[in-house]
Amino acid sequence: MSLIPEFELGLWNAWILVLLMFFIVIGLSFLIIRLFFNGTKSQESYRRHSTTPQLSRLEKKLSHLSTVTLLTTLGYSVFLPLKLGTGWFYAGLFVYLLGMIFGFIAMINFAAAPLDKPATEGVYRFSRHPMYFSMFLMFIGIGIACFSWVFVFWQ
Repeated sequence: MSLIPEFELGLWNAWILVLLMFFIVIGLSFLIIRLFFNGTKSQESYRRHSTTPQLSRLEKKLSHLSTVTLLTTLGYSVFLPLKLGTGWFYAGLFVYLLGMIFGFIAMINFAAAPLDKPATEGVYRFSRHPMYFSMFLMFIGIGIACFSWVFVFWQ
């Protein structure tokens, strides 16, 4: 990886994978809950999945910092070309897809959990926050696919 990554505005840049990740995390999470769990449980799972808890002052600041980080990542990805046809691209794509699969499994496990108890089955047995871990894997995969140390360490 070069010390200064190359920047160019183009169609085959990292923004494609970042945008796909956001669509999957936001859109498909609700679709998976509705498809796999019908009736009242589906509505309760959807409500539980989409509600935001009350945050302390520090948590609000950290939430805003997280939002700025994500928006900066999205902006940076617009100018970061993918290294198509290289080993780095395929290795990064593998890590990205692994994170995506892990995220799908986490969403299904979360929706299947009893409404009155925390999710502890499936991937939640190994990680308390597997959806965050899956996003981390996807971002690392994008950084590897672009051969950008800045993108990898920004996460």
